[in-house]
Amino acid sequence: AAVGAFVLWSATTQGEGTSSEVELPDYAYRTASVTQGYVASLELESLFDQIPCYCGCGGIGHMSLLHCFHNGSGEFSQHAAGCNICIEEALSVWNMHNDGVSILEIRNIIDDHYTSRGYEPTNTPMPDN
Repeated sequence: AAVGAFVLWSATTQGEGTSSEVELPDYAYRTASVTQGYVASLELESLFDQIPCYCGCGGIGHMSLLHCFHNGSGEFSQHAAGCNICIEEALSVWNMHNDGVSILEIRNIIDDHYTSRGYEPTNTPMPDN
């Protein structure tokens, strides 16, 4: 998508059968990867909320990878648009999810891969399954 364009994200809201349309902020179009990261955070909100971020953002109050993109209540964060680690993690989570990897396996793979980065992860509880 070109800068200044917008993506309308629509999906079925859990259990309600309604559709949501969200216009991404301009900074979400910095690159194609950034745009894909923001779209993935909307489509996989629950999953992103169970994955820690390893960029060091726990120090600014983030509790999971989700908070690097938005707060789950419609308020976007510009943080991920300028953070290669957030985008790399988001695209990894997206790809693993699309390959049918379980939430717990995704979490373990992310944890194993990013612990070598030297940053503390966000304080994200482990998923149950």
